[in-house]
Amino acid sequence: MAGADIRRFSFDRQGTSLNAPIAVIAAALFAFADAFLLPAIVLPVVVAQLTNNLTTIGLTVSLAGGLWFLPQVLSAGVIQDRRRIKPVVLLGGACRAVALGLFAYVGFRDDDFTNVELLRWLIFALVVSAIASSFTIAPLNLLTVRTANREQRGRVFSLRALLAALLAIAAGLIIARVFAESGPGFPRSLTLIVLAAAACTAAATFLIGLVREPRRIPAVRTPTLPEGLSGSLRTLGDRAVRRFLIFRTFTAVTAGFDALLILYGIQKLKLPAEYAGFYVAAFAVARLLSEPLWSLIARTAGHRPLLQTAAAVRLLVPGIALAVPSLVTTDQWKDNVDRANAPFILFGLTFVALGVASSGITRGSFGYLNEIVPPQRRFYAASLINFVLMIAAFAPIAVFAIAKNRGIEDLITAGAVIGVVALLLSGALVDGSTSISRSTARSLARRPRPAR
Repeated sequence: MAGADIRRFSFDRQGTSLNAPIAVIAAALFAFADAFLLPAIVLPVVVAQLTNNLTTIGLTVSLAGGLWFLPQVLSAGVIQDRRRIKPVVLLGGACRAVALGLFAYVGFRDDDFTNVELLRWLIFALVVSAIASSFTIAPLNLLTVRTANREQRGRVFSLRALLAALLAIAAGLIIARVFAESGPGFPRSLTLIVLAAAACTAAATFLIGLVREPRRIPAVRTPTLPEGLSGSLRTLGDRAVRRFLIFRTFTAVTAGFDALLILYGIQKLKLPAEYAGFYVAAFAVARLLSEPLWSLIARTAGHRPLLQTAAAVRLLVPGIALAVPSLVTTDQWKDNVDRANAPFILFGLTFVALGVASSGITRGSFGYLNEIVPPQRRFYAASLINFVLMIAAFAPIAVFAIAKNRGIEDLITAGAVIGVVALLLSGALVDGSTSISRSTARSLARRPRPAR
């Protein structure tokens, strides 16, 4: 390397020592903002206070969760051949902060708006925030990889996950305090948690602006949209990928019933709104504390058994939710339990199980995909799975629409049945320890041999 190049490279690296901690804090703050409006727990509670229409509640939950996947293709195109990723993250973060801040402004003027108008503004803010989040999360991961040293990356992502979990716990406690009977009351309580989410997003965006992105790192080459489509279709030819795709489809559809759980607790147990915050904290604690368990299973048995175990734990979620209202009406419970909030605490085990299962499915899915798909095809396989998950994320629309006529309890039971099917399908997953070697062998067998 020439002397001038060395000097330019050294200058380019000046001030980058703080990149890793800044990126960690920024990503954790984005997760902090997401926890305030968690689609499975918080959104059903707040939207149910704005409308009695279950279909509208399901639509809101679906938009908040499903639209995150839609722009993944767009974000890949945006960062295509870009040497600078930071402007993309800044733009996405600024859009999220402005959208949430706009609703907070409207919310503080709640006397001038009806519940229907507030709901429209909330949906608008959630749609913009969900679309913009895809331009922050994936590019931020890439920015973190670019700015952190190779030796730091493992610790950086582990520390980021830990800090995000701790902030999610804090978000749950804040929500519980704001939603308490002694709190500001609705809709001011909703305005305050949206304002908190906007503030966290703005702070994260500001921190991203402090990151010094190295200029001499080569541009990222990602497949174009036609290349991605053709590559994803070719990936469907792999038997292991097809089976995994079917399994993930059923687990994702099962997740479409999660938003009914908190409403079922309100309907059957007269659950106070403040417990939504406690359940967010319980969900985050369960995800955090279950990580060592899933890591141990992955190391000792592999990711296929991990997914099977997570699918089995997933069945506890509807089971606990359906059992608690029946249990607290028995004579044995009434004779032996005096605490008024004991049913609410017991119902919280539903979200503990949900946190444990979701952590296992997330970790197992990434690990299993790496086991069954060769590195050169993982982008296409991940894109295909993200597309399917995006479609499944809109399941709450149909679920809530059916619940209007059949009742919430029947729909939770139906979700449990789909969970059983997902557990059975997990038994058909291909053993990941041999999948890549077989795929590679088939690929080598198809190659023409050189003439002697």
